[in-house]
Amino acid sequence: RLETWVKAAAAFLDPFVRLVVALGVGYAGVKFILLQTTEGKVVLKALCMKWVIQIDETLFKTFASYHVKNVVSRTRCRFRPSHVELQWEKYGGYAYVILAVGVTFGLTRGFFGGILDFR
Repeated sequence: RLETWVKAAAAFLDPFVRLVVALGVGYAGVKFILLQTTEGKVVLKALCMKWVIQIDETLFKTFASYHVKNVVSRTRCRFRPSHVELQWEKYGGYAYVILAVGVTFGLTRGFFGGILDFR
């Protein structure tokens, strides 16, 4: 059994490390794709980014033993279902769409605006 402080450290560090990796890959991917000048290169770079994002799954399927794959497939997350307000279910999708459009606009016009205007 793990001690409490180890569980707390893992619960804090795991999402933090995932967030840092996701932000780094996202930044590199956006810059990687936005700097292309033709549609063919954009499609090729998008396929390359898809491969980069899926490389961990491919490595796991290739190199993990049967026992490890079996243990991972049987692993379940225990949770208590909560009652979500109907209002969130109704407007939650809109919030995600607005967030995605805002992030896209912010990256293309704000963060990478100078690079895109230079081209």
